[in-house]
Amino acid sequence: MKRKGSFLFMWNKRKKYEVKEKSENFERCLGYVLWLLNRREYSEKEILDKLIEKKYHPNDQKKVIEYIKEKKYQSDERYGNWFIRNKKIGNKKIKYELKQKGLSEDLIETLLPTKEEEKEKIEEIFSKKFKSKSLEEQKDKEKAIRYMLSKGYNYSDFKHLVFK
Repeated sequence: MKRKGSFLFMWNKRKKYEVKEKSENFERCLGYVLWLLNRREYSEKEILDKLIEKKYHPNDQKKVIEYIKEKKYQSDERYGNWFIRNKKIGNKKIKYELKQKGLSEDLIETLLPTKEEEKEKIEEIFSKKFKSKSLEEQKDKEKAIRYMLSKGYNYSDFKHLVFK
């Protein structure tokens, strides 16, 4: 909907956001980004990759990224917290994946769970995955070890659970 020189976007039906840019491409680009952010959190790099994939003009990409940062619609810190909370993986894998998503080393280090939190997570995941299985045979122990290592946990943090 147009409104005297500015564009009006409806996001979440209750909130209205005004944009004072007059570029039609900017409007489409911003609409697309708001639609993405309405579905889940994204890192700045992920949003930029999606805009490049959709072949939006680099100036519009830059303006949209600045706009959503200014309005606090997107935050890499919020994305990192969301990622850590929703993924059941270890600190090593969290570091690797968040680096791939474009977050800085310093930010990742501040967001990582403590050793105690990670140990609680390990025990929860291990008991959930292997509660009904007895790890008597060597084959089952190896399978449990491979599973936990693939999730990014250190062997020394979970070996006591395998060899009870």
